[in-house]
Amino acid sequence: MARDRDYEDDDRNDDRPSRDRDDERYDDEPGRDDPRDAIARAKKIVKTPAILLIIHAIVGLLGVAYGIVTIVSANPAEEFKKQRVIEENRPGLDANQKAALKQTYDMMEPAMELYSKALPALIGVGALSMILVLIGGFKLMNLSSPGFAKAACVLGIIPCLGGCCLIGIIGGFMGFSAMGKPDVKAAFALNAR
Repeated sequence: MARDRDYEDDDRNDDRPSRDRDDERYDDEPGRDDPRDAIARAKKIVKTPAILLIIHAIVGLLGVAYGIVTIVSANPAEEFKKQRVIEENRPGLDANQKAALKQTYDMMEPAMELYSKALPALIGVGALSMILVLIGGFKLMNLSSPGFAKAACVLGIIPCLGGCCLIGIIGGFMGFSAMGKPDVKAAFALNAR
């Protein structure tokens, strides 16, 4: 009965423009056609993942700074050798313990040499990736470069590159999810003009 009443109401007002229920652009939705409102909605969607990526990058850059201080203040290979001398000359070790300790240090020494040589390159890769994530986080927040924002999400997801991998993984996946939403895609397109 109520359904019949709805049809009757529609019949009485034939001068109204017809609305298709599948059409998303109703006249009574405020700001639906305004590009500024679309951009504001998209910025609201991408705000959290962008902030997470920025935090991830800042923590990663702090880790890079710590790594640089470590390299400048002490060479890890030299510190390893000093520690080896201290451990091997520790009083109270019997012959078996000294032999096991010597074998352990002999096995670890080449790895420490390689680590000391590779550490500057690892720090450089970490610094570069965190700078890219930081810039990409701001690009995502401002909806200015979808390619850069996606690259930041990918780098954020890789756990070895940053200082706080859980935040990066969450921010990266949330960023990908947010960039797939129609409002965000439209806002990137509007900002590209």
